[in-house]
Amino acid sequence: MSSSVLNFDSTDDHAIVEVVKGNEEAILLLYDRYSSILLSVATHVLKDFAAGEEVVQDVFLNLWNNPNSFNSLRGSLRGWLITVARHRAIDYLRRRRNEVELLERDGVAGARQCHSAECSELLGRVVQVMNSMPAEQQQVFDLAYFQGLTHVEISQRIGIPLGTVKSRIRLAMNSVRKLLAAQAA
Repeated sequence: MSSSVLNFDSTDDHAIVEVVKGNEEAILLLYDRYSSILLSVATHVLKDFAAGEEVVQDVFLNLWNNPNSFNSLRGSLRGWLITVARHRAIDYLRRRRNEVELLERDGVAGARQCHSAECSELLGRVVQVMNSMPAEQQQVFDLAYFQGLTHVEISQRIGIPLGTVKSRIRLAMNSVRKLLAAQAA
């Protein structure tokens, strides 16, 4: 595709048609056009720049993978992207809050600083689960929940994609939940 077809004067509708065709220049054009406003919205909701970047990445990845999810009859692309970014940021907050609440409810948060017998027992159970996890899951779980790193920080520290970090944490959390549920029963 010639560079004259896609430029900053082209319409969003034309760019979306090109994204549907798999034209990477089109998604890059839209990213250049809207990423800063989406980052502003997401960062405002999350109060966290790095998490805001994750949300923006997620919004554009979603647009790339599902360009037909945008319907120009329902409004502008700009408005739709802002709405999607806001909803994704709120979902991110909810997921993070749920993870923290689960760990706090089950006593895992701060368990390394815990000195009571009950807390030590719980820590022992969590360590038992961690030892049964694949090494990759152990690593990200420890970095996230015992060292307090964000998903982006983990990705940067160990050099793996952000999506992989999130998947490994989710798998590790499922393992901890299953063990704690089984032992509580």
